Amino acid sequence: MAAALGHLDGASAYYPTRMEEHLHLGSRVAIPIQFHIGEKDHRTPPSLVASLNGVLPQTPEVEVHVYQGADHGFGRFGHPPFHPAAAALAEQRTIALATKVQEILAGRASQAAS
Repeated sequence: MAAALGHLDGASAYYPTRMEEHLHLGSRVAIPIQFHIGEKDHRTPPSLVASLNGVLPQTPEVEVHVYQGADHGFGRFGHPPFHPAAAALAEQRTIALATKVQEILAGRASQAAS
């Protein structure tokens, strides 16, 4: 989890797998971050989603989204199990996050210049 190690300014993770290996780093996440998980994704079962929610900071900067009826790879257009509604919503959320991170970075640059 590069987000926990201070290497990123923001992150959007689609279908995160093997997260159980990194849960111990969850409390160190200090950037805007999103997780996009399909409800039917057997690689990210509800127990892992609950663990993820349990270790991440409970702030508006940390978002865990579970998409009803979606499976692993729901955003891969033209490939099963593409899920149009989940893909569109995840994309909107990701773009909003990128905009937010750009605003944060612009604010930092403005402060540094003054």
